[in-house]
Amino acid sequence: MRVPEGVTAVGVEVIRGEKPYPEGLPINRGISYCEAVSRAKREPLLVTRDSIEVCKWAPAVLGFKEVESGFERKLLPRLEPGTRAVLLAPLDSFPRGHEPEVVILQGPADTLWGMMEEAGRDNWVTTWSSEIDKSALGLKSSGLPAWKVKAVSRVNRALTILTPHPLWQRFTRTAFRSRTLSRMLEAVIAPFMASMSVCRNSTVIPLTEGVANLSFFCAGGITWGGNPSDHMTCGVPAGMLKG
Repeated sequence: MRVPEGVTAVGVEVIRGEKPYPEGLPINRGISYCEAVSRAKREPLLVTRDSIEVCKWAPAVLGFKEVESGFERKLLPRLEPGTRAVLLAPLDSFPRGHEPEVVILQGPADTLWGMMEEAGRDNWVTTWSSEIDKSALGLKSSGLPAWKVKAVSRVNRALTILTPHPLWQRFTRTAFRSRTLSRMLEAVIAPFMASMSVCRNSTVIPLTEGVANLSFFCAGGITWGGNPSDHMTCGVPAGMLKG
């Protein structure tokens, strides 16, 4: 499977145990993991637990920390604790001695749907396909209702309009720093739209399931990652792109 034209590709390696970091790479400091992935479309970087300054969702999901609250226990699936860093880089700039485990592909929805159809449904995630917050693939494989697509599209268009406004940026930074507000948002969001679209849906799910996943963007992916509302995010095991 090849990366389609107009789609960006960021390789992901989860560094655990004693494996050394690549020398000379910057450690990303910013709001969220989805923001770091957008930056990594241009240059290699590392994400650590301390470098995610706002988002309360990603650290437990990516295995940077032990689960510490009921809110974090609900964030499934997630990596086992023990992640030291996540290496993100364009595929043609991956540091020597390191290999991507997963590739995050982001681009126009129609293009990514076409890529998924070409890959074949045997390569689609099924475990989470009935839950639209985790995967969009159930829209074609398990009969998720079409009205959910309309709901996601409307919300994401609204997020795109709000993204440039400083008040909205300040509100999201405040909300996602708070575990209480994050828990409330998760309960409201999960039935109707994507959540953790880049950290969980495009990184953890393809890593743990060994197959591809396609997701709508979540609020963070649009607000902080700067992705258009008519784009989607896809995570595939790196081996799927070697054929």
